[in-house]
Amino acid sequence: MKAIHSTIILLLLSILSNVVIAADTKYVRSKVAKIFSEASFASSALKTLKQSEEVDLIRQQGSWSKVKSGNVEGWMPSLLISNSKPLARKTITSDPENSDMQNNARRRASTTTVAGAARGLQSDENEVNPSSANYELLQKIENNVYTDEEIRHFMEEGLKSSE
Repeated sequence: MKAIHSTIILLLLSILSNVVIAADTKYVRSKVAKIFSEASFASSALKTLKQSEEVDLIRQQGSWSKVKSGNVEGWMPSLLISNSKPLARKTITSDPENSDMQNNARRRASTTTVAGAARGLQSDENEVNPSSANYELLQKIENNVYTDEEIRHFMEEGLKSSE
């Protein structure tokens, strides 16, 4: 009789453990997510996953989750995984039936190009041109500290006082 009870208990435990394992499947939420060797961004990346890829949750520690993907086991920020697969995004211009919309869509490159050029980006390379970037001036701007009074005055008066 004890052998039957023990067998039933072991059977129930194995069924429950399978349910728990199945419930631990998570999905990558972001476009790209890395599995790190430690629960730190400073640690080495072991594997890069794409959105909707499955990972098995092993445990959580603070804002990090220990996961397994294939034969790789490591840590991911918990914010990058979810219980359900992310939905695919569909836009008007990505719909093949609206090819006219895509062909006739207004290109907003002018503002992007202007903003990029102001930051030293090249239109063909999309990289910073070190010779045109003024890091000394940028450092000087970033070091400026303004009081609440100065900010309030600027908001009220704007650039009137400098004209």
